[in-house]
Amino acid sequence: METVKLQAKVRSGSGKGYNNRIRNQGYIPAVVYGKEMENVKLIVEEKLVDKIIATSGQNAFLKIEIEDNQEEYNVLLRET
Repeated sequence: METVKLQAKVRSGSGKGYNNRIRNQGYIPAVVYGKEMENVKLIVEEKLVDKIIATSGQNAFLKIEIEDNQEEYNVLLRET
């Protein structure tokens, strides 16, 4: 299975109102989490996620590249 790259930005806020504003701007709130690491709150472009799901499916391996701090994470999509 191929790994798809996705650009993301760290988000500072949270909560229903903040997340609704992000969605209205064309972004999706996201969280990267795992064992032995702190949660990282992100925003990703909705169009890019839709394109990845259309081409690779919902079980695609992603490499999330965070613009602000030059970190990368290997992740799987999960909808909550």
